[in-house]
Amino acid sequence: MLEGELGPTVSKCMELLVALGKIYNADKLVPVASTHISGVSYKTIGDAGVELLEDLVEGVEGEKPAIKVLSTLNPGGMDLENWGKLGVPERFAQQQKRILEAYIRLGAIPTCSCTPYLCGNLPRYGQVLAWAESSAVIFANSVLGARTNREGGPAALAAAICGRTPRYGFLLGENRVPTAKVVVLDQPSGSYEYSLLGAVIGSELGGEVPLITGLSSPSLEELRSLGASMAAIGANTLYHVEGVTPEASTVSRDRIGDVLEVGRGDWLKKSEEMSSINFEEAEIICVGCPHLSLEEVRTLARCGKVFGKEFWACTSRHVRLEAERSGLLVQLEKKGVQLVCDTCMVVSPLGEAGYTGVATNSAKAARYLPTLSGSRVVLDSLGIP
Repeated sequence: MLEGELGPTVSKCMELLVALGKIYNADKLVPVASTHISGVSYKTIGDAGVELLEDLVEGVEGEKPAIKVLSTLNPGGMDLENWGKLGVPERFAQQQKRILEAYIRLGAIPTCSCTPYLCGNLPRYGQVLAWAESSAVIFANSVLGARTNREGGPAALAAAICGRTPRYGFLLGENRVPTAKVVVLDQPSGSYEYSLLGAVIGSELGGEVPLITGLSSPSLEELRSLGASMAAIGANTLYHVEGVTPEASTVSRDRIGDVLEVGRGDWLKKSEEMSSINFEEAEIICVGCPHLSLEEVRTLARCGKVFGKEFWACTSRHVRLEAERSGLLVQLEKKGVQLVCDTCMVVSPLGEAGYTGVATNSAKAARYLPTLSGSRVVLDSLGIP
């Protein structure tokens, strides 16, 4: 592969993987069961990214796709069916289509979602992955018990094409043990409060592997929100929840250092810190960061609150189809909620569409929107259970 016998694209990808292995002192390359690739939105990779992907397509030898393993894509920059209605500029749309066409020609599955485990890319316990997208990485490591580092988009794509990744970091058992402990004093409820709890943990224990105690039977959606905000704010890659997550009962506790106590007052304070406007100043409500599950869509549809603002609920195309089949889509539309697919508020051209003030219940979105979109944000439960 490295010598170019399989073509220039494979050779370039192997060069990248070997270089990463040397940087992180990996002892070898190991096969991966699947990859999840970020760097899909035109907003984040720009014209240079479009050209790079198309160059990779041109460098593929033969007629078979370059990608060797199950590989899904992160959200792009627009809803592929309704981009015009959502205010996406024409040129942005054309460049976005070029990006997706290149990935498809390389062999990726255009799921365009940050929740690949809800779109057919569901790893088993202990499997080695090469996933980008911080919220998916921490979910796979912590909740599913798979093993992946927090890859960048190019590294995940290289692993998809070569079918291998360097063995280091969170692929190794010794790096998966808890290094800190979190004692939760008050029981959070719902994705919003779990998102705030994760924001507090990420702020205080960034980069650590926390063992979290005191949580009572959190749902998968709550665990996902917890990890997403930890990863966005603290760059955490793995956590354990006592009595809940698969490795919590088996890992050594010998390396636990700091102990953090967190209560309701702490996460409510974090909500205030991450808000720069009040709800009345927001022009649009955006939820679904990470993408909503079908259960979260159902909860939103049954919520009795009338929001009175433009409302984007971001999800995968797969979940939207299930929502349409079950009648939830009609219920949402009657409430003025648009079920937006293939993208999210963070990687879409929200500012170009005229929205400068955003209300969200996601700490991850509240972390990224000010820097990526120049948006002012209010972080709030929005009255959604």
